[in-house]
Amino acid sequence: MSPESHVSTVSAAPAGETAVRRRTRRAIIDAAVRVWAEDWTAPLATVAERAGVSRSTLHRYFADRAEVVDACLEAGTRAFDMVESDRGEADPTGSGLDELLHGLEHVVSLGHWVMFLWTDPHRFEGNPKAEIFYGPATDETLDLVRRGQADGSLSADVPPEWLLDLYYSVIYCAAEITINRGVSVAEATRFAVRALRGGITG
Repeated sequence: MSPESHVSTVSAAPAGETAVRRRTRRAIIDAAVRVWAEDWTAPLATVAERAGVSRSTLHRYFADRAEVVDACLEAGTRAFDMVESDRGEADPTGSGLDELLHGLEHVVSLGHWVMFLWTDPHRFEGNPKAEIFYGPATDETLDLVRRGQADGSLSADVPPEWLLDLYYSVIYCAAEITINRGVSVAEATRFAVRALRGGITG
C-alpha cells in the first residue's frame, strides 16, 4: 500500500449538522475515495472499516452506495475547484506551460481523487454530478494550452486537444504511481513536470 496522498476533506453537510457529525461524514467520504480509488468493487463494509465506523453508522449518514458515490463526486468537484482557484496565485506574466505546471503540482497531490474519478468514466454514466469531470474539453485548461501554443511555450503544430489529453494522461500516471507503487507525491510531481517539459514544449 502506498503512502496516503492529500485528499481534500471539504464536503457538503446538511445545515445545522454538529461538528462531530461533520467530521464523521468527512471521514466516510475520504475513506470511500481512498478505497474506491484502489478497488472500485470494494463494498461499503470496507469503506466503513477504513473510516473507522460501523456499517450501521455509515448507513445513518448514507442510505446506500449511490449516496456515498454522489457525496464523493460533490466533494471531488470542490477539491478540483480549489485547484482552479489556486491557479489565480500563479505568475500572471508566466507562459501557458508555466501555468499548466503550476496547476499540475496541486492536482498530483489529489492522487486518490484522480484515480477515483478518472480510472473509468463509465462508472458514473448518467450521473449529473459527474458531468464537470467528463464534459467537453472547453474548460480553462484548454484555454491555457492554446495560450501556450500562442506564446511558444507549447508545440503549435499539433491539435490543442491532443496536448490537453497528454497533460491529463501525465497527471493520471503520476497519481497512479503514488497510489499503487509507493512513489511520493513530490517525486511523482517531479516526474510529471519532466515528462511535460520534454514531451510538449515547443
